[in-house]
Amino acid sequence: MKRNSPTRQSGYALILMVLALMGVGGIVVAGFTQEARKELEHQRYLHNERVLKEAKQALLQYTYNYPVTAGNGPGRLPCPDTDDDGIPNATALCGGANGIVGRFPWAEPEMNFYDARDASGQRLWYAVSSRFANSGAVTINSGTQGSITIQDRSGALLHDATAGSGVPPKKT
Repeated sequence: MKRNSPTRQSGYALILMVLALMGVGGIVVAGFTQEARKELEHQRYLHNERVLKEAKQALLQYTYNYPVTAGNGPGRLPCPDTDDDGIPNATALCGGANGIVGRFPWAEPEMNFYDARDASGQRLWYAVSSRFANSGAVTINSGTQGSITIQDRSGALLHDATAGSGVPPKKT
C-alpha cells in the first residue's frame, strides 16, 4: 500500500492575498486621510473668515466712533502696526502718498479688539490709504477715493490710484 505523501506548498497564494489586502487597506487609509485634510482646510477657512469678519467689524466701529475720539470727522482708520506689537505706528508715514502696509492694529485703545491671528498663527496684515488714515487731511465723504496702487506678483497693475479710478473692481 502506497501512502500519498502530502504535496508541498510554497505559500505564494497567501503572500498575494496579504499584498492585496495591504493595497486595499492603503486605499482606505488614503481616503480617510484625504477627507481629514479636506476637513482641516475647511476649518482653517472658517477660522480665517471669522477672524476677518471680526476685524472688519472692529474697523467699522472705529470709523463710526472716530469723531467722538478725535473730533476730525467720521471714516478715519488707524495707521498700521509696523513693529508687530499691535499698536499703530508712524502716523506721519501713514499720511504718505500711497499709505502704508503693516499688521492689524489690534491694541489701538479705541479698537476694542484682541490679538487676532489667522489659522496659521500669523497676525493679520493691514493697509490703509493715506486719504482715510487718522492722520489724513482730506475730508471723507462718499466721493473720497483711496490712494493705494495694487499690483499682482508679476508687477502687473491691478489698480492705479493715481489715475483716479476709485475703488478697484471686484474680481469675479
